[in-house]
Amino acid sequence: AWKRARFGQPWYPGETISCGIGQGYVSATPLQLAVATARIATGTAVVPRLVVPNDRELEPAPLLNIDPVHLELVRAGMIAVVNEKGGTAVRSALPLPDVQMAGKTGTSQVISARNQHKLKGWEGETHALFIAFAPVGAPRYAAACVVEHGGGGSRAAAPVVRDLMTEILLRDPAAKPAFSASNQVDSTAAVASVEPPQ
Repeated sequence: AWKRARFGQPWYPGETISCGIGQGYVSATPLQLAVATARIATGTAVVPRLVVPNDRELEPAPLLNIDPVHLELVRAGMIAVVNEKGGTAVRSALPLPDVQMAGKTGTSQVISARNQHKLKGWEGETHALFIAFAPVGAPRYAAACVVEHGGGGSRAAAPVVRDLMTEILLRDPAAKPAFSASNQVDSTAAVASVEPPQ
């Protein structure tokens, strides 16, 4: 309905696949990416609160209507991206003992491949993206970084998030208990340990 109203064209089945991996008509702000990452990390419908009075207690966010096994599969993949050999952001693993970050690299085209020849130099470079949460075992922070014309997410955006998460975790006294060996999760074992909520 949206495409027909906007462009006067029908929606084709192949477009659903493209949109499913963030291509085509998908558009998201860094805040939307960070909120989606927080929801994956916690399994809850987290809503960002930029200002909250000190005397107000926040109600817990409701659980997402997503099969917990599916969420664990996504988390396991994100853990592997940063912490396992062959992961696209393995060079951006946190330099902290006993704490892991989970993430996903990405790129965004600035122009269609058909028109790529029209842009020269850095203007033609893809935008670099990286989303992440940490610590893996007890998520406290989610982040999204977009580096315009940065090329690949692992090269430009992931190191920014690694440095940001490192500083946040070192400075936040509430995050200190998360620095334990129990918070290192083997991504292959994470799927097997899922238990649906009671």
